[in-house]
Amino acid sequence: MQATLWQKGVIILLNILIINGCAGTTLLNPVPVGSCDTEGFAENVFVSGSFAYVADYESGLHIINISNPASPFLVGSYDTPGRASGVYVSGNYAYVSDGSSGLQVINISNPASPTLVGSCDTPDYASGIFVSGSFAYVAVEHLGGLQIINIANPVSLTLVGSYDTPGDCRDVFVSGNFAYVADGYSGLQVINISNSTSPTLAGSYKTPDYARAVFVLGCLAYVADRDSGLHIINISNPASPFLVGTYNTPGVCRDVHISGSFAYIADGEKGLQVINISNPAAPFLASSYETPSDAWGVFVSAGLVYVADGYSGLQIIRTSGK
Repeated sequence: MQATLWQKGVIILLNILIINGCAGTTLLNPVPVGSCDTEGFAENVFVSGSFAYVADYESGLHIINISNPASPFLVGSYDTPGRASGVYVSGNYAYVSDGSSGLQVINISNPASPTLVGSCDTPDYASGIFVSGSFAYVAVEHLGGLQIINIANPVSLTLVGSYDTPGDCRDVFVSGNFAYVADGYSGLQVINISNSTSPTLAGSYKTPDYARAVFVLGCLAYVADRDSGLHIINISNPASPFLVGTYNTPGVCRDVHISGSFAYIADGEKGLQVINISNPAAPFLASSYETPSDAWGVFVSAGLVYVADGYSGLQIIRTSGK
């Protein structure tokens, strides 16, 4: 009898270790912390310091104080002329990809009273935005592809270069001399930007569905590929990227943010999906949380997950591992 009980105990212990990934850090327990309604449709979010900056589609830029995540509140807003689809904050400026109104640069040094300082038209619908150094890299849908804009003087922005990608340029992430573009049905496009006035194609990888967003960390690009979920692509050789692993999320994989060993996915009506990527070749679900509305954008900062949740505004979620 004692041996049987001991064996049962071993089996139970092994099951616990397997469920917890043998590391004790693979299961997360997401819990809601706070939320803040926005006037429009929260599509994207960027966190810097004590503020969350929300691209709120037809309602422009919303600035939310998150110093107390349990009780976030709106501090200020700026109604951009177009449809705010993406936002990137650097220094005292918020750079907004504003749909048919191109790039809008907003001074946020006084969050309660943001002001427009400059703008630059794009050939078509400005969707994604990434800022690095003196340049803003704008993903322009339909016609235009990647647009490179000099922002050294925010009052007087100038287009310096562009590369017309073959697909529907939705998002961009810059790392080193390369811009990684989520290019709709053309998958991942890798653009050499070492010469900003004359960017060139370095390589590409065709994903199964529609590349909606991209996040790069080290030698891996994580692509939110809409109905086919998360695709992890090795970019150590930009000329020849190749697939490492995939995880098909249950919803519409719209955005991805990497933090530690996890990929945080804005998965449409299925809310937040958290994928363990400690082994990129075999990613698996760590946890999930169904947000009230429709998760479009995600940003992770200081142990909290910020979700741009469509008509439910900003949702703040805490994930904790053992």
